[in-house]
Amino acid sequence: MSKVAYTPDNAPSARAGRPVRPNLCEPGSTCRLTLSFSIFFDGTRNHLTEDEPSGAHSNVARLFKACEERNNEGVYRLYVQGVGTPFPEIGEPRPHKDGAAKGTMGAERIRYAFLYIANEVSRKVSRRLLVPDRPRDITNAVKNDDLLPRWKRQLTHMLTASENPKIDGIVFDLFGFSRGAAAARSFLNQLQRHFCDVRGFYCGVPMRVRFMGLFDTVASVGYADSFPLPVEGHQGWGDESLLTIPDDVEQCVHFVAAHEARASFPVDLARRPHAYQSNCLEVVYPGMHSDVGGGYGLYSQGKGTWFPDGRVGQTHADKLSQIALNDMYERALAAKVPLRSREDVDRAGLQDEFAIRPELKAAFDAYMAAVAPDGSGRSVEAQVLAHRRPYLGWRKQILNRDEFARQLFVRRSGGQDRNDLIEANDEMIRQLQEIASFPQRQREHMRRGGTGPDHRPLPPPLAYEFREDWEEAPAPAQGVAAFFAQYVHDSRAHFLLTDPQDEREHRDIHDRLEATDRRYQQDLERHRQDMASGRAHRGSDHMIMQRTQAPRDPLTPRQRSILDVYRRGENPLYTDEYPASSTDDVLDGRDLVQRIGGRREPSWSYLHKRQIFAISRMKY
Repeated sequence: MSKVAYTPDNAPSARAGRPVRPNLCEPGSTCRLTLSFSIFFDGTRNHLTEDEPSGAHSNVARLFKACEERNNEGVYRLYVQGVGTPFPEIGEPRPHKDGAAKGTMGAERIRYAFLYIANEVSRKVSRRLLVPDRPRDITNAVKNDDLLPRWKRQLTHMLTASENPKIDGIVFDLFGFSRGAAAARSFLNQLQRHFCDVRGFYCGVPMRVRFMGLFDTVASVGYADSFPLPVEGHQGWGDESLLTIPDDVEQCVHFVAAHEARASFPVDLARRPHAYQSNCLEVVYPGMHSDVGGGYGLYSQGKGTWFPDGRVGQTHADKLSQIALNDMYERALAAKVPLRSREDVDRAGLQDEFAIRPELKAAFDAYMAAVAPDGSGRSVEAQVLAHRRPYLGWRKQILNRDEFARQLFVRRSGGQDRNDLIEANDEMIRQLQEIASFPQRQREHMRRGGTGPDHRPLPPPLAYEFREDWEEAPAPAQGVAAFFAQYVHDSRAHFLLTDPQDEREHRDIHDRLEATDRRYQQDLERHRQDMASGRAHRGSDHMIMQRTQAPRDPLTPRQRSILDVYRRGENPLYTDEYPASSTDDVLDGRDLVQRIGGRREPSWSYLHKRQIFAISRMKY
């Protein structure tokens, strides 16, 4: 057992999986089947149907599309959209208000997967469902764990009694990204807890977990690690005990994002505190969270392949996440996961989903050679630090406001992306100025206050403990800088706690402003009618004064301008000065976040290191 993780270019080759006993269903004989379930749990705010038009569907969604489904032969697949997205089947027609923030409704998604499996097994052996396929029945069934013991009893009886078909075994392949990776891990541990009286047997039938393909596991369930309390985001279905990789998983592959560092996105390694089990392979990939697991749109933050003639390629093939996607695809295919072959992927018209432009691959290889030239295995923590140094060096190189604004990816970004990139960089400049001036301010403070016992030193500014990391970060080689500029997104600039994260949230703001304006227009019309009919001038002086005074416009000029933009079919530009939380007159959590630390994560910075858990928090 070892603590060593791998780089993409020195990781062991894809490992061949053990074949499944062939299904035998001949006329006049007993039909013997091994059932196969491939379950795909997507990440927070990731939803295949909603994301596909913009090309923002994740790697989990792409692998699902490439997965075979032959229900008559006992080969099943299930896609589970991420928390923070609608899931009408489980009673979530609109995203739960705490879905994205706290992972709420994640437990219901896991139980929905349990129910899907139970229903399909029941359908196969008894031609009936345990729970009717009706929205109300499904919603009630997945509310809590109450029905799980009954399902287990029913399935155990069915599977034991069934002779035609005879179920020889059940094979599971699990995939997940972000909170979906945490859900896949939690799903397996809960499956074993609720449906396996004997280890390795699902309701009395031999069970295999053939493959787990995980992209950058983030739990953050309940109050996330970024919350100002002694919590770590491991509550409820994200409890540490539910995230361990069981020893009987035949092969677990986990890709970790080296450059992700947001406080709300701590990574839960596949590693146990001090070593990996022999069934786990952990690989550290360059890039942010969604540069590894997918999820950025084709034009997000102006990223793409630069060509000498000035063109920028911004197709699926130009996204950094495609490299991790193809690596996982090859490993899953070798493990005998029922994915389409390359030829069948092409025939199905899915080739663009897995395409990699040669220039991207060459830039990736050059970057890896520069950052890890010896190719030697190191821990995840050591690799993260090795990737962090050149990234900080590159940010230092382009820190100047004018220099940053001249960057091609900034200039090619859409209006909101460009504003967010520039304002996040401006915030970084201010934080670094605070760090640089602190020693002098501390000396002056101590000199003014004397040496009395009640005179205390100033507290250091945010991220002061990382000042040497910043100062010593070397200027990167040209190829490394080009790799960052073209392909690595800025997750901190993109992650705004006060502003819309998708089109649905823009529609919510638009609808709220329209409703307010509609009530105002109705009040205006009543006032005009009262004035025209003379009713306004009847009654007491007080009533006359009330009726003759025109209603006050409840929308500010700023809110009116935002409403006008929405009515033109566009999205308004939100800024640090005017965040989306200012579009209403209600003081809520978003307003408090904005007042404490602005639109981005408070008490955090680009200089902070990523928080890493291997059951417990790792110090590095």
